[in-house]
Amino acid sequence: MYSNVLYLRAYNNKIYFLMTQLTLTISDPKDASLIKRFLSKFDTVTISKPSKKRKTGLDEAIEDVKAGRVYHAESVDDLFDQLNS
Repeated sequence: MYSNVLYLRAYNNKIYFLMTQLTLTISDPKDASLIKRFLSKFDTVTISKPSKKRKTGLDEAIEDVKAGRVYHAESVDDLFDQLNS
């Protein structure tokens, strides 16, 4: 995907120009390595890694319920009995 748009950002009464962005999706790791080495030769080019989305506590809890990692106790005594066994 190629975005040939000049972005403007105002901050502290100054305007900053953000450069165009080029996004490549490459399936072959050999090709990706070759392109990275080629682009790293340019001082004005930066290569960023895709960010990983962190799971929230709610996402982890939903996965626990789906996987059956949920326990039920009738009372506090029953809970302690389950924990001690």
